This record gives sequence, structure tokens and C-alpha cells, in this order.
Amino acid sequence: MNNNKLKRVTHDQWLSKALELFASTGESGLRVEQLARSLGVSKSGFYFHFKDREDFLQQLLNYWAHEYTEVITRNPLLLMTPLRERLLMISTLIFEQNLAEFDAAMRRCGDASVGQ
Repeated sequence: MNNNKLKRVTHDQWLSKALELFASTGESGLRVEQLARSLGVSKSGFYFHFKDREDFLQQLLNYWAHEYTEVITRNPLLLMTPLRERLLMISTLIFEQNLAEFDAAMRRCGDASVGQ
């Protein structure tokens, strides 16, 4: 078996790493070169998953919304739970699964784009 095979990175791995870099370094962490370097791959793999930077940013926003927001807002068990219990369950989920991890970075980005 050839151990020199190129490392393959999934679509979700690109997005997950992008969120990490975005939270730690800001918007500069979303440069294709830096993202590819942090994943240990060439930047050509980026274009296999994303048409261009605009497509990537849209998919990153969708990924964040789904993975860190919709898991709560669309959870059928939570929606059927009485309000007081629901609030406690949501707070516990957010804390235990660290779902607010990237909220501050996303909020800063949103605030910056509003001023443009």
C-alpha cells in the first residue's frame, strides 16, 4: 500500500476547521491558503468542495446555523416540552455540547458587515 497518498479532507472537515480558525483568528482565518495549511492539504481540495469563496462563506454560515443552532430549534423533543423544562434542557444542551462556541465570532462578523 502506498503511504504517500494525498490526504483527503471532507466537506464538513473544511467547514469545522474554518469555524475554529474564524473563532481564533477572525476573518483572516478564512483565507483558503491558511485553511488548507491548517488541515495539512493543498488548497486545490477546497475547490473540489466549494465553487468559490462566496460559496464557501455561504456554506460556512449554513453549517454553523445547522450544527450549532438548528439542533436545538428543530429538536422535536424540545418543542413538545413545557416551557420551563424546555429552557432548562436548552441551557444544558448549549453548555454540555459547547454550542455557543462560535457565536461571538459570528456576531462580530455580522456587526462588521452591517457597518459596511
